[in-house]
Amino acid sequence: MKKLIAILLTLACLLALIACDNGIDDDEYDGKPEIDKGDKEKDDENNLPFDDSLILLESDRKKTAPYENCIWKEYFNGSEWEPYWHTWNGVSVLYGGLTSKKDEIPQISYTDDFKIHYGEGTEFISLSVYDEQNERICYSEEDRIPVYLFSGSYYLVIKVKKQGKYIEKEKKHEWSKYECAYRFEISNENEIDFKISKANGAKFKDYSLNADKFDSDDGVRHLPVFKFDSVAELKQFKEQFGGEKVYDYDYGNEAMAFNEATREYDDEFFAENSLMLVYITENYTCYQHGLKSLSFDGNSFVAHVLRKNDPEMGGALITEYFMTFEVKKSDLENITEFDAIFAKREK
Repeated sequence: MKKLIAILLTLACLLALIACDNGIDDDEYDGKPEIDKGDKEKDDENNLPFDDSLILLESDRKKTAPYENCIWKEYFNGSEWEPYWHTWNGVSVLYGGLTSKKDEIPQISYTDDFKIHYGEGTEFISLSVYDEQNERICYSEEDRIPVYLFSGSYYLVIKVKKQGKYIEKEKKHEWSKYECAYRFEISNENEIDFKISKANGAKFKDYSLNADKFDSDDGVRHLPVFKFDSVAELKQFKEQFGGEKVYDYDYGNEAMAFNEATREYDDEFFAENSLMLVYITENYTCYQHGLKSLSFDGNSFVAHVLRKNDPEMGGALITEYFMTFEVKKSDLENITEFDAIFAKREK
């Protein structure tokens, strides 16, 4: 009987060990990323999911092959070199909008420390990030994203150069240029809500809370900032700078009307909150803006505004915006100095 019990206990221990070995705990991760093969077989020699993969992007412990689009080739026709656009299946991947290719472009789990693995004969050229409206957010000649990204959906387009066949007669290689595309999501905790609306061209700087900052030579671009603690103060601002009706106009999808942006603020809101306003001017119509952070330092308050995008083109026309956002009155109790500045886009 004792022998039977011993045998059963041994079998139970073996089964428990086998069960434990079937899973990998996060704390036991060995650093080797999972490879997304898609429908292709892995090429063990190059550690690529298939023979002709140009790159693999490693992020969140996983390597993923891109959507590839050839945009340029230079080849030898037997007597001379011929460059040509390979446009049968694609001019730039941007043509027609990246969202039109959404189902073909793989989604990655994005992390800031992502790494690009290059196939044999593949060289990095540049990378760009675009939003869902095909607006370029940033461009870099280093294989990293150098700027802060707000919450949203993005596309990463990596341009590479692929070495082709070696032409002995010419002592040089044929080559091709490709775009490698991915899509990803960004979700930032504690991101500050704000609204962008159309301003009307008044001389806000002279009446702002930080009017004294504009004569300083501190190398920082200051932006006029205002604070409203009641419905009456907000109404007075509109009457002082153009009148209520001036603020019924918008910039279409680019910026709402100021009256629309402030319609919800009533006595109940102002009982515990203040409404902050930053005035922004641009010489081009193509910039988007975001509120990166708010800093409270002793008796000083600073709003850090930045340009969200890096447009490839835009109209040369002065445009003016209001950025409005809410702050608890209790957070401003000891604040006597207010400022708003254009922050650097770097992380």
